[in-house]
Amino acid sequence: MSKPGFRDVLAAVGSGLHAWSLVEMALADLFASLSESHPHEVFGTIISFETRLAICDRLMSLTPLEPLEQAMWLKLSSRLSKSYKKRHELAHFTLGKDAKGNRVIYPFLTTETWRLRNARILSESQIKERRQSFQYLEHAITWFSKQAVRSRMPLQASQMPPLEEPLLVVRLRELASQNPAEQQSPHQPDPE
Repeated sequence: MSKPGFRDVLAAVGSGLHAWSLVEMALADLFASLSESHPHEVFGTIISFETRLAICDRLMSLTPLEPLEQAMWLKLSSRLSKSYKKRHELAHFTLGKDAKGNRVIYPFLTTETWRLRNARILSESQIKERRQSFQYLEHAITWFSKQAVRSRMPLQASQMPPLEEPLLVVRLRELASQNPAEQQSPHQPDPE
C-alpha cells in the first residue's frame, strides 16, 4: 500500500508508463507495416527497445520513402532513444516529497544521492509532460507506419489524400528541411 497522499503522483506515473506502452506498441505496428510474415510474433520476441528500434531503423532505410521523410525518421529515431532513457526514470523510482512538501518521485534513488541531497526529482506536472511527449512519439510512429504502407503501393497512394501530419511530424519535417548549420543554431527551441 502506498503512503497517504501519493495517489495523484502514482496515477501520473501510471499514466506516463501507459503512454510509453503505446509508443512501444506503435513501434511494433511500424515493424508490422514494414515486414511481411508474422511480424508481431517476431517483434514480440525482442525484449530490448534498442534492438527493436534498430530493426525499425534498418527497415525504414529499405523503405521507398522520400529522402526528406528518411531524414525525418532518423530524427525521430534519435528522439525515441533519448525518450527511452526518460521512460526508465518513470519505471525505477522512489516516492517522496520535495522541500515544499509536494509529492514527487525520485528516479533511481540511492542512499548516496539521498545523503548528498542531489537526488533528481520529478513532480507530477513533469511526469504528465513526459507522458504527453510519449504520446507525441506514438502519433509520429503511427504516421510513419502508414507512410511505409503507402510507399509500397504508389499507384493507390497517389489517389489518396495525404495523411494528416501530427505535430511532431510537422516539427521533424521542419528540422529535416533545414541545412545542418541551421539545425544546430542556439536560437532553435528544443522540439518535443
